[in-house]
Amino acid sequence: MVEAGDYGMVDDIFHRLYGSKDTTIEYNDAIYSNGEYMGNREWLLNCYESYQKARDVHAEARKRDQAKRQAAFRSAETLEQSQARRTKDAERHASVRAAETPDESQRRPDVSTKRQSEQRCASTYKVWTTFNDAAFNYGLLIDYANQRLVMIGKMDKKCVHCIVFKWEEEAAAM
Repeated sequence: MVEAGDYGMVDDIFHRLYGSKDTTIEYNDAIYSNGEYMGNREWLLNCYESYQKARDVHAEARKRDQAKRQAAFRSAETLEQSQARRTKDAERHASVRAAETPDESQRRPDVSTKRQSEQRCASTYKVWTTFNDAAFNYGLLIDYANQRLVMIGKMDKKCVHCIVFKWEEEAAAM
């Protein structure tokens, strides 16, 4: 993210947004290109931030489209084509690993473990976010009682003070 106080990037951002290598002049936070007012510094930084977000959204869409095309391609290939593709892929991986330095070979499992951990955390976070404010937006079609993340047990413990059924971990005299 570009900070509004990061003035050194204004020329670079301007050139990326407008594709212009013309002279950019800044005067009291206003940006001029060849005498034409182009906006103030904060506006330009906001434009660039929006541009970055849009670029990321398009990249994700391209990845999804590529995955769909790849799945369609693989489902249409014959058994021989599939085996040939896998053999080529195995050979390519073997040649890449043979060209690795010992440091890279030692780092690879660590990087893989870290990536898997991050993916696990991300998927857990996604599951938890589905239950965000669930008490305020109760869905009748969701079976909350059998959700792994919502399991709080049965109300089968009697309170010694008021003789009311409570959950096992619930505080006494509530």
